[in-house]
Amino acid sequence: MAALRGKAPPVPDEPPDTGNLRGDVLALLRFVVGQTAGLAHVRQALAAEQGQDTELSAYLTSRNRSPGGDWMRTVLERAARRGEIDPAVPLPDRLVALPVVLVLHDLLMARRTPSEADLEEVVDLLFLPLVALRWDRHA
Repeated sequence: MAALRGKAPPVPDEPPDTGNLRGDVLALLRFVVGQTAGLAHVRQALAAEQGQDTELSAYLTSRNRSPGGDWMRTVLERAARRGEIDPAVPLPDRLVALPVVLVLHDLLMARRTPSEADLEEVVDLLFLPLVALRWDRHA
């Protein structure tokens, strides 16, 4: 735990704000990659601890909660205020967390660092079309 706390960069209070939904999601995913990729030497332990009732698992959950759920909601709320998405369209928690979950899967389960092209694929081919589909179906 001490080594992990010492190596892990601090988590800001707010997600990145680039001025548009695509940029915000990409910046958030880059942040997640930077946070986790820098801890390559402990990836196996991180993957093994996910879902366990340990101090390390609690620490990981507290660090991942903001980028995965709360931060994505903030990013989506900003996008709604800018008129990029309809604030009246409910987005399921799984959809909200999808980009971060996919990146964490690559980092922790597949043990590989996603490239910029991988991040763009998650955002452009998976996440944004699903958000747009929810909006279109609701209209």
